[in-house]
Amino acid sequence: PNPRYAPKPIGLSWHKVESDGISVLCRTSRPENGRGFHNTERLFI
Repeated sequence: PNPRYAPKPIGLSWHKVESDGISVLCRTSRPENGRGFHNTERLFI
C-alpha cells in the first residue's frame, strides 16, 4: 500500500426499481432472511 494518503473522487448512483419477484422470494423464503433485510433497511435507509 501507498504510505501517503491520496483520496480520489468517487461516483455514486442508485435507482429505485419495482419489485422483480426474485428479491421478494429471497426476502420471504426464510424468516431469518426477512429479519436480515429488515435490520439492513433500518441501518442504511
